[in-house]
Amino acid sequence: MVRSFFYSRKSTHVCLNVHGFDANVLIRENGDLMATCYKCGQPISPNDFKLRRKVKTGESVHRRYPNPNVSSTRISYGIRLVCAPCARKIDWEARRKEFLQYGELLAAVLLVLGVLIFQFLNSHFGL
Repeated sequence: MVRSFFYSRKSTHVCLNVHGFDANVLIRENGDLMATCYKCGQPISPNDFKLRRKVKTGESVHRRYPNPNVSSTRISYGIRLVCAPCARKIDWEARRKEFLQYGELLAAVLLVLGVLIFQFLNSHFGL
């Protein structure tokens, strides 16, 4: 069920909203529609898996006047169709961020443990 259909005569791409998901499609010369990757724009063939990932879809900066130094940034994310290489890259970035967060936590725990061992050795053996 197509909820909305945006078409520009200047472009061969259309934006469809199908079952609540936005999809970029390419209009082929014979009039058929072909899905395209949201990140890189490569056509996704009908035989490929339709991979959906959460991607950044927009960003806006709001400044308050008369004090322009106060600002806020709003970043929008949405579920979009992506090709397999872009999906791997998005998944890798998510895993890398998670690994870095756990690495920072592990470093903090090791630091606290090292301080406690040093205090124990200093109090018992006078090092």
